[in-house]
Amino acid sequence: MLVFEHPRPIGKTNLLLAMPAYYAYVAYMKTKQYTVRGISPLLDRRLRQQAKAQNKSLNAVAVEALRKASGLNEAWGAAVYDDMDDLIGSWKSDPAADAAFAQMRSIDGDLWK
Repeated sequence: MLVFEHPRPIGKTNLLLAMPAYYAYVAYMKTKQYTVRGISPLLDRRLRQQAKAQNKSLNAVAVEALRKASGLNEAWGAAVYDDMDDLIGSWKSDPAADAAFAQMRSIDGDLWK
């Protein structure tokens, strides 16, 4: 087993970490950590209630609230847009519109010489 020897001695011995644990720590530390101050008692109570109701940690609920408030999608980190959701599945076939679109798509060869 590979062992990582910590560069700073602790007492008379060096702290030894098994490599799998060290790599897990490094991978975990690639995420950002925040200290958030000024949490009101009401917000604290609400977050804790949600964590209990959803059977999640307080941290998971707080991160989810920050993600949603910033408009980010959990899977991709991209903004979530839902302003056109009402249009999904509402298309109606209209032969007159199709004919107009076909005419707009045609290219006049004389204009492109």
